Amino acid sequence: MELTETGRRQRHGTVFLVGFLVVLQMFAMFSTDMYAPALPSMADEFQEPESLVNMTVVLFFAFNIVGMLVFGPVSDKVGRRPVFLLGISLFVVASAGCAMAAGVWALIALRIVQAIACGGVMSLCLAVVKDSFVGDSRVTVLIVIQGISIVGPIAAPVIGAQLLVWFSWRATFVVLTGLGLIALGCALVFRESLKPEDRSDGSLVASLRGLGRVAKNGRFMVFMLATCAFGAMPFNLYLTAAPFIYEGHFELSPQLYSYFFGATAGLSIIGLVIYRIVANRVPLGRLTTVLIVCSGLTGVGVLAVGHSSPWWFFAFMLAFQVIGTVVRPYATNVLLLLQAEDTGAASSMIGCSLSLLGVAAMTPAVLIGGDYMTSLGVLICLGFAISMVLWILLWRSPSEIPTIKPGRPDRPGRAGL
Repeated sequence: MELTETGRRQRHGTVFLVGFLVVLQMFAMFSTDMYAPALPSMADEFQEPESLVNMTVVLFFAFNIVGMLVFGPVSDKVGRRPVFLLGISLFVVASAGCAMAAGVWALIALRIVQAIACGGVMSLCLAVVKDSFVGDSRVTVLIVIQGISIVGPIAAPVIGAQLLVWFSWRATFVVLTGLGLIALGCALVFRESLKPEDRSDGSLVASLRGLGRVAKNGRFMVFMLATCAFGAMPFNLYLTAAPFIYEGHFELSPQLYSYFFGATAGLSIIGLVIYRIVANRVPLGRLTTVLIVCSGLTGVGVLAVGHSSPWWFFAFMLAFQVIGTVVRPYATNVLLLLQAEDTGAASSMIGCSLSLLGVAAMTPAVLIGGDYMTSLGVLICLGFAISMVLWILLWRSPSEIPTIKPGRPDRPGRAGL
């Protein structure tokens, strides 16, 4: 495993570092998926409409973006470890408060704090990977983290559904508090991964300007949206709407919903196997084109036959998740190569842009309600269309994309991104 100088300094080695990052990646998954089975019953307990209860999920995604935007650039100035300690501590306090919330408005407020903390610590994971690993080792670690992190979506709804058998939805936040305490213990022994000489000069406000520098990197932004929009736009709606589709439309129990949801996440690990098989055989540019087209076909499938059976819906959403699992490791590595500096800001931009796409796409569907499955199919098709247009634009540009396409001399009248 090829490590940087700071990577070699971690006192408990690579296994500890990867395990710590996996736990942090599970924060958002457990914070949304574990209590998703209880959403329909929570509306009855609080005697509030489903649309209001769903705002505990919608606003979580929205304020998750705020945490990503602020914590990442700040970590470029003060280092990763202090930001980890602050964010995880806030997560623990907010999770404990959610467990004791007396009403839906108190729960919404505490979920906002939880989301800011969660987004902040998650935004640093990619930065720490870049700080600590180089070359092929970086891609390998991204694959390992993603592969192990799949346990989160599998375990979270199953754990949440089983907790409902014996306890109320509040038990899910007790479990989240415990997860936060484990992460806090890891953060206390984590050694700083960002060397002092690599930190941003100037004030904290100046560090936040790193987001502007990343946003001006045209190749970075277009490649990120081209390879990720088709997955990010529908994903948040899927997380929110899945319990209403399985429990409402198909009239399944919370336990059966958790099995379908968990199986979708678990079997998506097939995508990592597919990537390992084809990575050295198929050019990544051609592979990306095929995957974007296939994502559009899954949307058509959901619209055409998804309503007829939970098995059809499960099959097309599994295919959709597998496609995202294939793309994510190599696309993330390319993005880190495209932005050599302001790593924390770049990590924040990746996370918050994708979350913003998901929130913007899901909010109208959640507020309007109705046929969530149709809304989901439409969003998958729309994400495909946006990604394909941007991918064609990127491919026709003379700009180089590392490991994807070489650069070529500008043609008259055409400028690089």
